[in-house]
Amino acid sequence: MEVPNHAGRLRLGMYMTMVVTSRGGDRRVVVPRTALQTIGGRSVVFVLVPDEAGKFVQRSVHVEPLDGEYATVVDGLHPGERV
Repeated sequence: MEVPNHAGRLRLGMYMTMVVTSRGGDRRVVVPRTALQTIGGRSVVFVLVPDEAGKFVQRSVHVEPLDGEYATVVDGLHPGERV
């Protein structure tokens, strides 16, 4: 994603939170392909535990076939959960 930086306030290595919206269609949960792990033949992600800084729990997920940098999660993760 390219973001205009006319004022020069954005620097290399900075992080940001963003929400991507689209018109119409079904809402889908996607995760970076790098967030998926295979453990015991299952696809899992590690979900941040709210209000417990730095604590994650393992969660089994079902994903559509991988294509590109992101995977669509069909089951096991809700919109807004952080991995």
